[in-house]
Amino acid sequence: MFTEYIQAALEKVQYKVIDNGDEPYFADVPELDGVWATGHTVEDARRNFIEALEEWIAARLQWGLLIPPIGGQTIEVSKEPVPVVQARYSQIQRSSLRRHRQPVPNPSHHKSSGCI
Repeated sequence: MFTEYIQAALEKVQYKVIDNGDEPYFADVPELDGVWATGHTVEDARRNFIEALEEWIAARLQWGLLIPPIGGQTIEVSKEPVPVVQARYSQIQRSSLRRHRQPVPNPSHHKSSGCI
């Protein structure tokens, strides 16, 4: 979901040369308000844009803001809580119960090596 969204954004990136001293290459996607980056080269601007986009997505998700679709790709957040930790905890409990149901070997039936 994230990879496809970022790839769709990269297909719409517009690169411009600006008068910015050390980082003359500017990258943005007009549909994604507030996401832009600069770089020493076009490739630097692209890498920096990807990083800026990832941070922008994370911030919008954290703040509960919508992420606009781009190139047919969307990132949607469920409004319903998902009990991921509880589901994992239940799996651990079941696994633990299965282990404890197995008969415990009686040490007196086994020969051991070593000194007495």
